[in-house]
Amino acid sequence: METFHMHFSQEERPFVQTVEKTIARVAERDLTHLTDFLDPRQLQIVRGLTNRHPDVQFVSFGGYPDAERCRGLMLPAYQTAEDWDWELSVVRISPESSGTVLTHGDYLGALTGLGVKRSKYGDISITDTCADIILTTEMSGFVLLNLTHVARAKVRTAEVALSSFTPPAVDFEERTFTVASPRLDAVLSDAMRLSRAKVLDPIRAGKVQVNWRQVSDPSWQLAEGDVVSMRGFGRFRILEMEGVSKKGRLFVKIGKYM
Repeated sequence: METFHMHFSQEERPFVQTVEKTIARVAERDLTHLTDFLDPRQLQIVRGLTNRHPDVQFVSFGGYPDAERCRGLMLPAYQTAEDWDWELSVVRISPESSGTVLTHGDYLGALTGLGVKRSKYGDISITDTCADIILTTEMSGFVLLNLTHVARAKVRTAEVALSSFTPPAVDFEERTFTVASPRLDAVLSDAMRLSRAKVLDPIRAGKVQVNWRQVSDPSWQLAEGDVVSMRGFGRFRILEMEGVSKKGRLFVKIGKYM
Protein backbone atom coordinates (compact mmCIF):
# COMPACT_ATOMS: atom_id res chain seq x y z
CA MET A 1 0.00 0.00 0.00
CA GLU A 2 2.87 2.37 0.74
CA THR A 3 4.12 1.86 -2.83
CA PHE A 4 0.66 2.76 -4.11
CA HIS A 5 0.65 5.95 -2.02
CA MET A 6 3.86 7.06 -3.75
CA HIS A 7 1.69 7.99 -6.75
CA PHE A 8 0.28 10.90 -4.72
CA SER A 9 1.95 14.05 -3.45
CA GLN A 10 2.54 14.52 0.25
CA GLU A 11 -0.29 17.06 0.35
CA GLU A 12 -2.74 14.61 -1.24
CA ARG A 13 -2.07 11.66 1.05
CA PRO A 14 -4.35 12.72 3.95
CA PHE A 15 -7.21 13.02 1.43
CA VAL A 16 -6.32 9.62 -0.04
CA GLN A 17 -6.31 8.00 3.40
CA THR A 18 -9.70 9.51 4.26
CA VAL A 19 -11.17 8.25 0.99
CA GLU A 20 -9.77 4.76 1.60
CA LYS A 21 -11.39 4.63 5.03
CA THR A 22 -14.72 5.76 3.57
CA ILE A 23 -14.57 3.13 0.81
CA ALA A 24 -13.87 0.42 3.40
CA ARG A 25 -16.82 1.59 5.52
CA VAL A 26 -19.17 1.60 2.50
CA ALA A 27 -18.08 -1.94 1.59
CA GLU A 28 -18.20 -3.41 5.08
CA ARG A 29 -21.52 -1.87 6.16
CA ASP A 30 -23.41 -1.67 2.84
CA LEU A 31 -23.65 2.11 3.18
CA THR A 32 -23.85 4.98 0.73
CA HIS A 33 -21.72 8.09 1.09
CA LEU A 34 -22.35 11.45 -0.60
CA THR A 35 -19.31 13.73 -0.69
CA ASP A 36 -19.15 17.49 -0.79
CA PHE A 37 -18.00 19.09 -4.05
CA LEU A 38 -14.72 17.74 -5.35
CA ASP A 39 -12.39 19.34 -7.87
CA PRO A 40 -11.32 17.38 -10.98
CA ARG A 41 -8.14 16.09 -9.34
CA GLN A 42 -10.01 14.86 -6.26
CA LEU A 43 -12.61 13.20 -8.49
CA GLN A 44 -9.80 11.45 -10.34
CA ILE A 45 -8.32 10.21 -7.07
CA VAL A 46 -11.64 8.92 -5.69
CA ARG A 47 -12.52 7.24 -8.98
CA GLY A 48 -9.13 5.53 -9.09
CA LEU A 49 -9.40 4.31 -5.49
CA THR A 50 -12.94 2.96 -5.88
CA ASN A 51 -11.97 1.18 -9.10
CA ARG A 52 -9.55 -0.85 -6.99
CA HIS A 53 -12.39 -2.13 -4.80
CA PRO A 54 -14.75 -4.66 -6.46
CA ASP A 55 -17.60 -4.09 -3.97
CA VAL A 56 -17.86 -0.29 -4.30
CA GLN A 57 -18.80 1.93 -7.22
CA PHE A 58 -18.44 5.67 -7.65
CA VAL A 59 -20.54 8.14 -9.64
CA SER A 60 -20.47 11.92 -9.68
CA PHE A 61 -22.71 14.82 -10.65
CA GLY A 62 -22.33 18.59 -10.46
CA GLY A 63 -25.76 19.75 -11.54
CA TYR A 64 -25.31 19.49 -15.31
CA PRO A 65 -23.30 17.41 -17.82
CA ASP A 66 -19.57 18.20 -17.88
CA ALA A 67 -19.64 20.18 -14.63
CA GLU A 68 -16.12 20.88 -13.42
CA ARG A 69 -16.79 20.48 -9.71
CA CYS A 70 -19.07 17.61 -8.70
CA ARG A 71 -20.44 15.78 -5.69
CA GLY A 72 -19.46 12.14 -5.57
CA LEU A 73 -21.48 9.14 -4.48
CA MET A 74 -19.93 5.92 -3.19
CA LEU A 75 -22.31 2.99 -2.98
CA PRO A 76 -22.27 -0.81 -2.99
CA ALA A 77 -21.60 -2.24 -6.44
CA TYR A 78 -25.00 -3.98 -6.61
CA GLN A 79 -27.00 -0.77 -6.08
CA THR A 80 -28.07 1.77 -8.69
CA ALA A 81 -27.62 5.52 -8.54
CA GLU A 82 -30.54 6.32 -10.83
CA ASP A 83 -32.83 9.08 -9.52
CA TRP A 84 -30.45 9.73 -6.64
CA ASP A 85 -31.08 12.94 -4.70
CA TRP A 86 -27.78 14.79 -5.06
CA GLU A 87 -28.97 17.50 -2.64
CA LEU A 88 -28.10 20.37 -4.96
CA SER A 89 -29.59 23.86 -4.96
CA VAL A 90 -29.00 26.95 -7.10
CA VAL A 91 -28.81 30.43 -5.63
CA ARG A 92 -29.10 33.36 -8.03
CA ILE A 93 -27.22 36.51 -6.98
CA SER A 94 -28.27 39.77 -8.61
CA PRO A 95 -26.69 43.21 -8.02
CA GLU A 96 -29.28 45.77 -6.93
CA SER A 97 -27.81 48.45 -9.19
CA SER A 98 -28.11 47.82 -12.91
CA GLY A 99 -24.86 47.98 -14.80
CA THR A 100 -22.79 46.67 -11.89
CA VAL A 101 -20.06 44.38 -13.21
CA LEU A 102 -18.84 41.64 -10.87
CA THR A 103 -16.24 38.98 -11.62
CA HIS A 104 -15.89 35.32 -10.78
CA GLY A 105 -13.30 36.30 -8.19
CA ASP A 106 -15.72 38.78 -6.60
CA TYR A 107 -18.28 36.03 -6.02
CA LEU A 108 -15.66 33.63 -4.70
CA GLY A 109 -14.42 36.31 -2.33
CA ALA A 110 -17.93 37.04 -1.05
CA LEU A 111 -18.57 33.39 -0.25
CA THR A 112 -15.19 33.03 1.41
CA GLY A 113 -15.93 36.14 3.46
CA LEU A 114 -19.06 34.43 4.77
CA GLY A 115 -17.00 31.43 5.82
CA VAL A 116 -18.45 29.14 3.14
CA LYS A 117 -15.92 26.41 2.35
CA ARG A 118 -15.07 25.77 -1.30
CA SER A 119 -16.26 22.19 -0.91
CA LYS A 120 -19.82 23.41 -0.26
CA TYR A 121 -20.43 24.89 -3.72
CA GLY A 122 -19.72 23.89 -7.26
CA ASP A 123 -19.66 25.75 -10.55
CA ILE A 124 -20.56 29.40 -10.93
CA SER A 125 -22.24 30.78 -14.06
CA ILE A 126 -22.03 34.55 -14.57
CA THR A 127 -24.15 36.63 -16.94
CA ASP A 128 -24.44 40.38 -17.46
CA THR A 129 -27.17 40.63 -14.80
CA CYS A 130 -26.55 37.89 -12.23
CA ALA A 131 -24.59 34.86 -11.12
CA ASP A 132 -25.97 31.38 -10.49
CA ILE A 133 -24.11 29.21 -7.97
CA ILE A 134 -24.71 25.51 -7.38
CA LEU A 135 -24.48 24.67 -3.68
CA THR A 136 -25.14 21.79 -1.36
CA THR A 137 -28.75 22.09 -0.23
CA GLU A 138 -27.65 22.36 3.41
CA MET A 139 -25.60 25.48 2.58
CA SER A 140 -28.04 27.26 0.27
CA GLY A 141 -30.25 28.54 3.10
CA PHE A 142 -27.26 30.09 4.86
CA VAL A 143 -26.18 31.91 1.71
CA LEU A 144 -29.72 33.13 1.01
CA LEU A 145 -29.94 34.64 4.48
CA ASN A 146 -26.48 36.09 4.82
CA LEU A 147 -25.14 37.17 1.44
CA THR A 148 -25.98 40.84 1.06
CA HIS A 149 -22.87 42.22 -0.67
CA VAL A 150 -20.46 41.08 -3.35
CA ALA A 151 -17.37 43.25 -3.39
CA ARG A 152 -18.97 46.59 -2.42
CA ALA A 153 -22.16 46.04 -4.37
CA LYS A 154 -25.46 45.30 -2.67
CA VAL A 155 -27.06 42.12 -4.02
CA ARG A 156 -30.31 40.20 -3.88
CA THR A 157 -30.43 36.42 -3.59
CA ALA A 158 -33.10 33.93 -4.61
CA GLU A 159 -33.29 30.17 -5.01
CA VAL A 160 -34.01 29.00 -8.56
CA ALA A 161 -34.58 25.59 -10.12
CA LEU A 162 -31.53 23.52 -11.00
CA SER A 163 -32.94 23.22 -14.53
CA SER A 164 -32.59 26.99 -14.99
CA PHE A 165 -28.82 26.87 -14.42
CA THR A 166 -26.98 27.75 -17.63
CA PRO A 167 -23.52 26.16 -17.85
CA PRO A 168 -20.80 28.79 -17.73
CA ALA A 169 -19.34 29.78 -21.06
CA VAL A 170 -15.62 29.18 -21.35
CA ASP A 171 -14.07 32.48 -22.40
CA PHE A 172 -10.38 32.41 -23.31
CA GLU A 173 -7.87 35.12 -24.03
CA GLU A 174 -5.59 33.31 -26.46
CA ARG A 175 -1.88 34.05 -26.74
CA THR A 176 1.07 32.42 -28.43
CA PHE A 177 4.68 32.69 -27.33
CA THR A 178 7.89 30.69 -27.47
CA VAL A 179 9.79 29.01 -24.66
CA ALA A 180 13.11 27.21 -24.45
CA SER A 181 11.38 24.10 -23.05
CA PRO A 182 7.95 23.03 -21.73
CA ARG A 183 9.10 23.43 -18.12
CA LEU A 184 6.48 24.75 -15.73
CA ASP A 185 8.48 27.83 -14.71
CA ALA A 186 9.22 28.76 -18.33
CA VAL A 187 5.62 28.52 -19.55
CA LEU A 188 4.13 30.04 -16.39
CA SER A 189 6.33 33.14 -16.52
CA ASP A 190 5.28 33.94 -20.10
CA ALA A 191 1.64 33.04 -19.51
CA MET A 192 1.36 35.30 -16.45
CA ARG A 193 3.67 37.98 -17.90
CA LEU A 194 6.06 37.69 -14.96
CA SER A 195 9.81 37.21 -14.83
CA ARG A 196 11.11 33.68 -14.41
CA ALA A 197 12.41 34.63 -10.95
CA LYS A 198 8.96 35.84 -9.81
CA VAL A 199 7.25 32.51 -10.50
CA LEU A 200 9.84 30.34 -8.76
CA ASP A 201 8.83 31.26 -5.20
CA PRO A 202 5.06 30.67 -5.78
CA ILE A 203 5.82 27.29 -7.37
CA ARG A 204 8.04 26.20 -4.51
CA ALA A 205 5.52 27.54 -1.96
CA GLY A 206 2.77 25.29 -3.31
CA LYS A 207 0.74 28.09 -4.93
CA VAL A 208 0.75 26.52 -8.39
CA GLN A 209 -1.40 23.63 -9.60
CA VAL A 210 -1.28 21.57 -12.79
CA ASN A 211 -4.58 19.83 -13.53
CA TRP A 212 -5.70 20.73 -9.99
CA ARG A 213 -2.68 18.97 -8.53
CA GLN A 214 -0.17 20.99 -6.52
CA VAL A 215 3.21 20.99 -8.25
CA SER A 216 6.25 22.45 -6.49
CA ASP A 217 8.90 21.40 -9.02
CA PRO A 218 9.77 24.26 -11.43
CA SER A 219 11.11 21.74 -13.97
CA TRP A 220 7.77 19.88 -14.25
CA GLN A 221 7.10 19.14 -17.94
CA LEU A 222 3.82 20.49 -19.28
CA ALA A 223 1.80 19.07 -22.17
CA GLU A 224 -1.12 20.03 -24.40
CA GLY A 225 -4.40 20.11 -22.51
CA ASP A 226 -2.85 20.83 -19.12
CA VAL A 227 -4.65 23.39 -16.97
CA VAL A 228 -2.26 25.51 -14.91
CA SER A 229 -3.25 27.90 -12.13
CA MET A 230 -1.33 30.21 -9.84
CA ARG A 231 -2.97 31.58 -6.72
CA GLY A 232 -3.90 35.21 -7.20
CA PHE A 233 -3.18 35.19 -10.95
CA GLY A 234 -5.86 32.94 -12.43
CA ARG A 235 -5.41 29.96 -14.69
CA PHE A 236 -4.82 28.97 -18.29
CA ARG A 237 -5.04 25.91 -20.53
CA ILE A 238 -2.32 24.85 -22.94
CA LEU A 239 -4.15 24.69 -26.26
CA GLU A 240 -1.24 23.82 -28.52
CA MET A 241 2.39 23.00 -28.01
CA GLU A 242 4.03 22.33 -31.34
CA GLY A 243 6.48 23.73 -33.85
CA VAL A 244 9.92 25.16 -33.30
CA SER A 245 11.16 28.64 -34.16
CA LYS A 246 14.31 29.32 -36.17
CA LYS A 247 16.09 29.77 -32.85
CA GLY A 248 14.97 26.35 -31.64
CA ARG A 249 12.31 27.60 -29.24
CA LEU A 250 8.99 25.80 -28.77
CA PHE A 251 5.74 27.52 -29.80
CA VAL A 252 3.09 27.44 -27.06
CA LYS A 253 -0.52 28.58 -27.49
CA ILE A 254 -2.51 29.13 -24.31
CA GLY A 255 -6.04 30.14 -23.43
CA LYS A 256 -6.17 32.33 -20.32
CA TYR A 257 -9.50 31.98 -18.51
CA MET A 258 -11.29 35.33 -18.36
